[in-house]
Amino acid sequence: MLSTIGLHAQSSQLLIEEYMVHDGVTGLAELEGQTTYRFYVECTHPDDFVSAVYGGQGSPLMVEVDSPMFNSPFASGSTGGGINPLILNYFPEAAYDSWITIGLDQAAGPGEMDISALESPDQPFMANFSANAESSGMSVSLTDEAGGAWFLLSGMTNGYAGDDLRVLIMQITSASLPSGLLNIQVIPAVGSSDSEQVHQGFSGTDVWDIDFSTMAPGCTDSEACNYDAFASEDDGTCEYESCAGCTDVFACNYDESATIDDGSCSFIECLGCTDSTACNFDPDAIYNDGTCDYFSCEEGGCTLEAACNFNPDASYEDGTCDFVSCAGCMDASADNFDPTALIDDGTCEIGGCLNPLACNFNALANIPDGSCDFASCVGCLDTFACNYDEAATISDVSSCVYAENGLDCEGNCLLDEDLDGICDGDEVAGCTDALANNFNNEATDDDGSCLYSVAGCMNSIACNFNVLANENDGSCEFTSCAGCMIELACNYDEAYTLEDNASCIFVEPYYDCEGDCLGDNDSDGVCNELEVLGCTDEAALNYDSNATDNNGSCTYPSQCNDIDACNYVPYEAYCLQIEPITVHEGMVGEVDLSGMTTYRVYALCENEDDFVSAVAGDDEFSTSVHSTSSFFQSPAGGPLAENSNPMVFPFIPSLAYDSWVTIGLDQSANGAEGELGVSVLEGNEPWVIPFENGGSIEISDDLGGLWYILNGATNGIAGDDLRVLLGQFTTAGNLSGQMFVQFFIHGDGVNNGLNKVIGLQDACGAPAFDNCSFPESGYSCEGSCLSDLDSDGICDEFEIDGCTDALANNFNAMATDDDGSCDFTVDPCVLDVIPPFFTSVPADSVIQCDQAMPTVMAIAEDACDDNVQVMFVDGPIEFVLDCPPFNYLCTRTFIATDDAGNTASAVQMISVRDTLAPEFVVLPEALIQVNEQEDESVPEPFAVIQDACDGNASWSSLDVLLSEEASVQTLERTYTASDQCGNTSVFVQTLIVTVATYGCADPLACNYLESVTNEDGSCTYPEDWYTCEGNCIQDADGDGVCDLFEIEGCTVENACNFNLLATDDDGTCDFCSCSEIEVPVFGLDIDTVAVHASGNLEGMTTYRLYVTTETSEDFVSSVYGNDVDTLILGTSSTFHQDDNGSLLPQNLNADLVGLFPDLAFDSWVTIGLDGPAMAGENLVNALGASGDLGWSAAFEDGSDIVMDDPVGG
Repeated sequence: MLSTIGLHAQSSQLLIEEYMVHDGVTGLAELEGQTTYRFYVECTHPDDFVSAVYGGQGSPLMVEVDSPMFNSPFASGSTGGGINPLILNYFPEAAYDSWITIGLDQAAGPGEMDISALESPDQPFMANFSANAESSGMSVSLTDEAGGAWFLLSGMTNGYAGDDLRVLIMQITSASLPSGLLNIQVIPAVGSSDSEQVHQGFSGTDVWDIDFSTMAPGCTDSEACNYDAFASEDDGTCEYESCAGCTDVFACNYDESATIDDGSCSFIECLGCTDSTACNFDPDAIYNDGTCDYFSCEEGGCTLEAACNFNPDASYEDGTCDFVSCAGCMDASADNFDPTALIDDGTCEIGGCLNPLACNFNALANIPDGSCDFASCVGCLDTFACNYDEAATISDVSSCVYAENGLDCEGNCLLDEDLDGICDGDEVAGCTDALANNFNNEATDDDGSCLYSVAGCMNSIACNFNVLANENDGSCEFTSCAGCMIELACNYDEAYTLEDNASCIFVEPYYDCEGDCLGDNDSDGVCNELEVLGCTDEAALNYDSNATDNNGSCTYPSQCNDIDACNYVPYEAYCLQIEPITVHEGMVGEVDLSGMTTYRVYALCENEDDFVSAVAGDDEFSTSVHSTSSFFQSPAGGPLAENSNPMVFPFIPSLAYDSWVTIGLDQSANGAEGELGVSVLEGNEPWVIPFENGGSIEISDDLGGLWYILNGATNGIAGDDLRVLLGQFTTAGNLSGQMFVQFFIHGDGVNNGLNKVIGLQDACGAPAFDNCSFPESGYSCEGSCLSDLDSDGICDEFEIDGCTDALANNFNAMATDDDGSCDFTVDPCVLDVIPPFFTSVPADSVIQCDQAMPTVMAIAEDACDDNVQVMFVDGPIEFVLDCPPFNYLCTRTFIATDDAGNTASAVQMISVRDTLAPEFVVLPEALIQVNEQEDESVPEPFAVIQDACDGNASWSSLDVLLSEEASVQTLERTYTASDQCGNTSVFVQTLIVTVATYGCADPLACNYLESVTNEDGSCTYPEDWYTCEGNCIQDADGDGVCDLFEIEGCTVENACNFNLLATDDDGTCDFCSCSEIEVPVFGLDIDTVAVHASGNLEGMTTYRLYVTTETSEDFVSSVYGNDVDTLILGTSSTFHQDDNGSLLPQNLNADLVGLFPDLAFDSWVTIGLDGPAMAGENLVNALGASGDLGWSAAFEDGSDIVMDDPVGG
């Protein structure tokens, strides 16, 4: 309950973003349903530094998720620094791993460092972000006194805000919304030198400030209504009533604020009609009970908005719509405009010029008025002409005037780059300087080609060759530029141009021109290639005087380091051990490691609790690791061992042999076992990147550097083998160098610190115990008794007290010291032949099959033996009872034995029975309400049971219909669990199901059914103005054309005002007016060529269309159409297009007509031609859109000719 904590303003802020939503479209399919969030600290200055994220008592840190956080097994560890980008190519899901960080989302680079962590023993959190931990994916809570944190040392570049003013601190992938509290320490770049503490709560991407100083006592019981997660202590105020109520979301009285169910849920009074469109809609109803009524409150009328009598209040169509009384001309520009009309009936009359070729053509006119003008718009339409007239619409080509070639209409050059008045096409290039050798009097543009006399050496191989010279002056010389031109020679000079290779001086192999080694990683004066591996310790058995580098192979005389041994030699540890773990002879995965060896370097200690904390170096005590070749560095690895994930080794095998440094780890730290990750610091001279590039480790500058862990981490403790791993190195060369190692003897980080520089060539071995020799027990190494008080030669610890008199009853032949215990009386039990007797035997018993066998023992006594031994044997097991093997009889036999070997026995009968019924472990809710009308479905039976004895116990279910009222069914589902012995348990569930009936629920549809509750999309409707039976709603003249669609006009074809679209003749036909108006006689004439009554063309007619003209000299140039002047030539069926025909008749072969008679009636377009062109005739061209989009392709397929697009034709 975050409201109990005060809020205050903070400069730095928490920022949370949805980094990736895995919804099946974006993100990863295997993470569908989850979201990846990234948490940032948003700062105010680029140099603000985020140093830590922390929590504990007083400042709790909580990260809560209802669904587990996703942790990829292929991510290395719990931090963002454990993500290797190369791994993402193999395992993309690792990009959405959950981790903590400060500024890193992949392995650290130069100047960067991964975080360190402090964990409370009672509240560890690192394992929650690791895939292999038991607590993987669980919520995080840091609230105890010890607390915890992840932090970054000052100065690491990944902690700075940078230009985007934000630092990444966490990534979480989960199916639930993360929420909680975070505390962040920020060191400001400016202002106060004190660090800034950011305390903020969050839920999803919402963030708010928190002030923990306001924490006070309160209720700490999370089950209580007034639970306070931030109460400092419990004050006894917990109450459980204010939040009690009905928690069943299906109940009528469900209380979403209730967290405790008080048994008050009710399921009846909220049933009713929930459809707001129904007449009996009940606004208080929650669940629809199927009683909705849609007709009792409805009003009939005309529901078509286009009708004259449209009724907006009508809820259904009653067939009274009127489309005639308000019809008329609605165009205000028409001569017969009717301002009272609501429906345009197509009778508008507009006078004007109807000829599209006329200058004053009126596209809106439909009545000719004799006003066409064909003169005012004539002019030149060529845009390239000087007198182009953009206002003209009729072309007069003879009037066009054009500019001269190269000039514009004003006589100016079209191109004159140098503005000298000479057009560029008339320019002459050349030398225009009269003083030059090649002066050109006709040149108008100087092209820079002028040549002048220059004296000098003109021999191109001479040292003083002058490329500008054109007169040889005899000055050529060939010595000053001669020398060694072999680049590998020490005296090579790239300035030489003439070879004198006899003067070349070359180096010895492996040395440079100064005589120094080209490679000497350990700086011992021996070149890497000349190093000799071997044992360099003169005290070793295998000392090699020729060896220059110690390879850790030295063997020494056998010695004993056990202080209790007679041949004890003190062990000197705190040294380095080099162990070759693999010698490579070929390919490892896709990487060739031939000739390389993988070494591991350990720090050897003297005590199991010794602690290794760091390997450091500076200009006084340096750390260096060299090889005479390079170190193998896997692209999938990193500088630290924890960057290598063993889960990835099967996919990238060479990663197992990556070179890295560490302290006690060979993979990511296991926080559950107390391990901590290794941190790295670099000085003025970086060493991590050179090492990652295959070079040496060199930490020797004045500032210094190190790799280290915090005191107490279990991976730094020596353990049973007395050693701690410091690094792994794979190389084909020889190892050399030294390490400056910090030890804490017995783990004491205060008083017992030991810092030691150890050379790799001084590698040592582990303590030796195999050749130790020890004195016999009780003796010294010299063979004397350590104690012999009576000086009888028998050591005191081997003395045996007893009776030494052979005549005594209790004579002890082994006794060395007589203790005065000799007994000479006669003992009746010396020859004991009497068996023991039982004083108590457990009664026969009956136990359940899940109970352990009885453990009560029988008790026996003996006359001569005070310590009678009693044991029992179970068996035989007899399945003589019903329901084996769960019911059986076991015979237990007790056997008592005394020291003399005398025995007695007794029997106990144990009956094992199974009378326990199976238990339901997982059950559905006792009452479930299902509304099929809201697309809910009855759940399948499901239960999980457990039986104490029978692992094969089973369950079944049976549904019985108890009642059915209207559309509501009440079912009883009985779950029965049983085992093999007939023991049963029963659970009864009640299901209230509102049954759905699917179909068409729209009363206006043709297939409407009143009983339908759920619309299934099957409704069918009549077309506008028609009934469901396809009849016109209004058709006054019964001609099958609805009144709304009737068009009045003249229907007589030879009338002047014939209207092709008219369906009703209105008596207005005019047969005289068109003969009195003087209009051009240009027109169309249609001739019927043939009416086909039989054959393939039966039922067709062949027509020919002609243009009529005024005079015999008139010329028809084109037939055209476009989006302005539309051309349409259509048919009520299709045009006949013969297989041997063509778009144009000029392409027809007359010889084929005799073979294919139908070809004579092919459909085509032309201008004057009905076959191939004759002398003096021109071919016809057809233009238009290409391909299937063109009018010609459509016509050739038999369709109408339509030219109405911008391209035209």
